[in-house]
Amino acid sequence: MKRLVRIIPTIFLGLLVATASAKTADWEEISLASDGLVDENGQLLDSGGNILRDQNQQALVPSCASDLYGPFRFFVQAGDSNKLLILHDGGGACWEDKTCSVPFDVLPPPNGIYDRTISEFVDEEGHLFFAPGTPARGILDSDSSSNPLKSWTKIFIPYCTGDVGWG
Repeated sequence: MKRLVRIIPTIFLGLLVATASAKTADWEEISLASDGLVDENGQLLDSGGNILRDQNQQALVPSCASDLYGPFRFFVQAGDSNKLLILHDGGGACWEDKTCSVPFDVLPPPNGIYDRTISEFVDEEGHLFFAPGTPARGILDSDSSSNPLKSWTKIFIPYCTGDVGWG
């Protein structure tokens, strides 16, 4: 797990080097498969194309709680390459069978435990939306003159796994 914790930021930062050189207010949706970060089986790759494995030698496969809802993806907005904001989406967590199975199918958030889908998307004009009619605001809104981080390069990482993370 420690290896994964060290590798994932490297992947995101490496991707930023490729995208942060052009300054733009548009968000880009990054799919791990289409951008060459995973192989044809969905296994996570390092920069040399080697399959990344956990301490038990199991291949790392980034995904949401269910593959039924499509591959995992995240969002990048290029800006000042010397200033980086990484925002992890908040979410609930499941602890045992009761909270990891039925509740999120029967009662979607905010009533259920968590949502196993990624509902965020980028529209045709390059704006990030959290749901139809709900654009990204606050520190993610680069059009707002009151946003002190509007010119920063930003990465938004959605939550759809049901796991617990902090750092």
